Amino acid sequence: MSQRTNVSSLPELLQVGQSALTSIGDISSLDESKINAIVQEATDFDSWQDMFGTAVKEYAAKKFNL
Repeated sequence: MSQRTNVSSLPELLQVGQSALTSIGDISSLDESKINAIVQEATDFDSWQDMFGTAVKEYAAKKFNL
C-alpha cells in the first residue's frame, strides 16, 4: 500500500478527503466519482478500479510466486 500511495493503510486511505468512510464496505455507498477522487488524491492511480486491479494482481503474484 505504501509503495504507490501517500498513506500506509486502507483505513488511512478511507480518511482522505474528510470522507465519512470507516470500512471497505462503505465504498459501495459512494458514487464512483467520489471514490475516484479519493484514490486520485492519495495514490498514483487514476481510479479505484485501477488500484483494486493492481492490488489483486500483485497479491496473486506474491501469494502464488508468479
